[in-house]
Amino acid sequence: NEDSNNKDGSVALCASCDRCRSRKTKCDGNRPCGNCASKYMKKHKLTSIEGIDLSEFECVYSPAKRRGPVPGRSGQSRKAGEAFGNSGGQFGGGGGMDQDWSQAA
Repeated sequence: NEDSNNKDGSVALCASCDRCRSRKTKCDGNRPCGNCASKYMKKHKLTSIEGIDLSEFECVYSPAKRRGPVPGRSGQSRKAGEAFGNSGGQFGGGGGMDQDWSQAA
């Protein structure tokens, strides 16, 4: 059961690369992205990235996080509802303390 995969079997990737996500900067989604390319050019004192292999850049897109409920754990919400339904003993129906006060007065 692979719900995180697309219809063609490839894993969905995040919209921004790991470096842009950690620095919380805007990522253009290219490979390499503009931020990673400018970092590489500044580090190696280059004016363009023409002819450089993509593996040289540290621009990595991680798989997207799975969101939503965990499959097969639907019984947990039912148990929580039963726990709240059985709490009548402690807080329910005019306990003995109220009756003692009304008889004493």
